[in-house]
Amino acid sequence: MTLTMQQWIFVESYGRYTLDLGDSNVELADITTVPGFAEITTVPLGYGHQAGLPELRAAIAARYHNVDPADVLVCHGAQEAFSLLVRSLEITDRSEAVVIGSGWSQHTYYPAEVGLSVVTVALDPCEHTLLAAVAEAVTWRTKVIVVATPENPTGWTASRDFIEAVADIADAYDAVLVVDEEYVCDPDMSAAGISDCVAVISGLSKLHGLPGLRIGWCIATADLVDRCTQRKHLTTISNSVLCESIATAVLRDGDRFLARARTLCRSGAHTLQEWASVLPQVSIVNARDDLPFAWLRIDKSLDSLAVARRALDEGVLVIPGEVFDRPGYLRVAIARPPVDLDRGLKVLARAVCGPRLDLLTAGGRA
Repeated sequence: MTLTMQQWIFVESYGRYTLDLGDSNVELADITTVPGFAEITTVPLGYGHQAGLPELRAAIAARYHNVDPADVLVCHGAQEAFSLLVRSLEITDRSEAVVIGSGWSQHTYYPAEVGLSVVTVALDPCEHTLLAAVAEAVTWRTKVIVVATPENPTGWTASRDFIEAVADIADAYDAVLVVDEEYVCDPDMSAAGISDCVAVISGLSKLHGLPGLRIGWCIATADLVDRCTQRKHLTTISNSVLCESIATAVLRDGDRFLARARTLCRSGAHTLQEWASVLPQVSIVNARDDLPFAWLRIDKSLDSLAVARRALDEGVLVIPGEVFDRPGYLRVAIARPPVDLDRGLKVLARAVCGPRLDLLTAGGRA
């Protein structure tokens, strides 16, 4: 991988865009609208609790079925949750991690960073074939299996049967199955609580539109949560009490935030489909009305990084496939207000087609 997400977002693009169609969260939310916000801002700024404020852990547990607050650890985003889970494993020089997919580089980078050999299993549209590949990859050296569903950037989503089958494999080999559910909106789709070997990670960044709060969590057995908490104490100790208090209020008002996410995703998917219908250079691989991002393939004659750079020159951020080691693709955030998405897609059309847009009709959607 010649270009990382970190390099693209925080080095090359930082400060150069005014319209963000790159970050895969829904449009940033206004936290001042949550009930009791004025009172929240006066909370005493002590250390709080290393596992998270009790009221926040209870609010997170309430989002799921059959999850106890003791099974919840609040973290600095889902990424810290993932890192704590990996660090809690008993790792030897022969330990392995099996990663299904994943386009999200941290799922492979972090296990390798702490000494695990990483075995990747490529996605397959046939779940039976994919499950067989996972079963073949897992051995007694496997300490953790990682899967993201829905996956970033492709949008691939595992069925419940598939997750349960992988959990059975993990359980048979005494491994932990980590399921990254950052983009899961429906608690009925969550793997939380299906097995003692399953740990779920999620947070408020993506569907709630609050990445700046840096509030994520893991849901696992109380014993695994305790082991993660001990490791958290060695680094960040606890989260910001202010951020956790805001997060508690957000989750208590969670139905409104998730309804907003569904509306933006649905509207964005429709707008993108209209836009792409008059652009022969672009094909939609995945643009669902329940995801805040879309995965696009561009014509083979085009350079996806060059397209993203041309859009950036006009102040619009999109994510080139190169950061996922998949040149020829673009990830575009679609859960944006219609006027902003329209404006950004017009810029992207120019970046794809160049100055000649005479073929683009459809009421000026491009």
